[in-house]
Amino acid sequence: VSSLLSDSHWGSASFGATAAYGESTSYCESFSPDLDACDEALSVEEYGRLYNWHAASDPRNLCPTGWHVPTDTEWSNLQDHIILQGLSGQIGLALKATSGWDSGNGTDAFGFHALPSGNRGSNGGFYGAGQGGGWWSSTANGTNAWRYWLSADSEGINRNDNWQVDGFSVRCVKD
Repeated sequence: VSSLLSDSHWGSASFGATAAYGESTSYCESFSPDLDACDEALSVEEYGRLYNWHAASDPRNLCPTGWHVPTDTEWSNLQDHIILQGLSGQIGLALKATSGWDSGNGTDAFGFHALPSGNRGSNGGFYGAGQGGGWWSSTANGTNAWRYWLSADSEGINRNDNWQVDGFSVRCVKD
């Protein structure tokens, strides 16, 4: 997995790449109420790293032994579980941390502690830290891949297919 890619190299990477929010870029947004998310050392400490889908789906597995990046089906199963707990329409609220969001903190009802780590776009810029966060699934959708997004201004969760060169967080799950 490569890191420290320039903006232009990030968007053309056809291999696994990782970035700290705000590193070596010409554009960076910070909406965090707690820190300057564009300070890469602070963002790594708070949010961890962002990965393109090539890194998230690499068979060498960026997760520790005994863990893996969840599939689209596993994300769906998590949502179904939360709905069965009577929280339909509030999946995002239940997964979001109780602090760290510029507005719309969550309840962290399941210990997921989702933080608004933003994303790295295909142009290499960093967007939305403090306002939203996305997590890859390991499942492709044609030339795109499925990711899940939580937003400060929503209690729900958004499933969308994104370009594989975009940078999002990864949540590992036990095998």
